[in-house]
Amino acid sequence: MSEPNIIKSFPKDYQPRDFNLGSLLDPEELKMYYLFGIDMSGPDGTPFPEELYMHYLEASMEEMEGMLNIQIRPKTFIDEQHDYFASDYTNWGFLQLWKRPVSKVSSLKLSYGNAQGFTIPTEWIKLDKRMGQINLFPTAGTAGGLIIGNNGLMIGLSSYWQYAPMAWKVSYEAGFDVIPSDLKNVIYEKATIGVMSVWGDLIIGAGIASQSIGLDGLSQSVSTTQSAMFSGASGRIEQYRKDLQLQIPMLQKKYGNSLMVIV
Repeated sequence: MSEPNIIKSFPKDYQPRDFNLGSLLDPEELKMYYLFGIDMSGPDGTPFPEELYMHYLEASMEEMEGMLNIQIRPKTFIDEQHDYFASDYTNWGFLQLWKRPVSKVSSLKLSYGNAQGFTIPTEWIKLDKRMGQINLFPTAGTAGGLIIGNNGLMIGLSSYWQYAPMAWKVSYEAGFDVIPSDLKNVIYEKATIGVMSVWGDLIIGAGIASQSIGLDGLSQSVSTTQSAMFSGASGRIEQYRKDLQLQIPMLQKKYGNSLMVIV
């Protein structure tokens, strides 16, 4: 029987990607806790390259960022634009940022079209870090050149405009310094599914369920759960998928995302 056509190494001219995981996720942790007891090697004994684990970790993290509408990797957002609504402004300057959790708001400005308006004093900003929500609470002695009325609002603003497109510009930092354990668990499980899908096809060759070798009257047979439809790692993959179906809705509630997702 001919040997399956399997890629055993990267091309000589391959340039490793610059994976942006920092210290948040560790391939060694993935191997220790989620791939324990499995020899992650190809048919010729070559260990899986680190880039393979890094690829699935990064893809899994990006998928969770989009699914939960959060920012996992620390990132700075400069002049993120939001519409101005008078009703939100009179409700203590409420503003919902696009990403969360937010660690710091460095600047909040209100512009007039393309013209520079004024900068809100940072002392006014009350930040809900987990939900990424801003409220303004004007304080005495910090207004600078702004004209503040008795009710604490900037005179003329709410009376002239009920709505102004992209009038707010906010700069802030979002992301986790340390990923919470429940979120990290889901990321690792999703990455493990990808890694094990590759490994399952390489146990004895893609789509091969059993293999026999005969020599001088002696024979050896190896059978797996693999088939044309299922890989050799289907059992563990299915278990992780069931775990994710339970865990992701709980994470959506925790991080304030009410969207329904089917894994």
